[in-house]
Amino acid sequence: MTDFIDPEELPFTTAEIFEAARTFLPDDAARRTAEHLTSCGPDLIAARAQRRAEWRAAGVANAERMLLYGWAYSNELLPALANLSADTAARVERLRRALARDYSDHAV
Repeated sequence: MTDFIDPEELPFTTAEIFEAARTFLPDDAARRTAEHLTSCGPDLIAARAQRRAEWRAAGVANAERMLLYGWAYSNELLPALANLSADTAARVERLRRALARDYSDHAV
């Protein structure tokens, strides 16, 4: 088990979010941002699980891998995370690909 805020849609730790956010926010605001995103994680994970169950019940194809798109964060966050380390850069790239793939797979 990782300590990622949301392994599927925000695969970063609270500390990583804080470190990235402080590159474009004052430390106090960066800390509040990291804490807020962390506090939202369990509810968004549960909401995605519930939504997937509803999608499965409705016969939606690929329901198990569909994303919720429930996260709202500054446009600067992902680039800042990508600059922290090679590992966070790889996770940013995987996240961007997953978001783009899932969106294009289900766009109407």
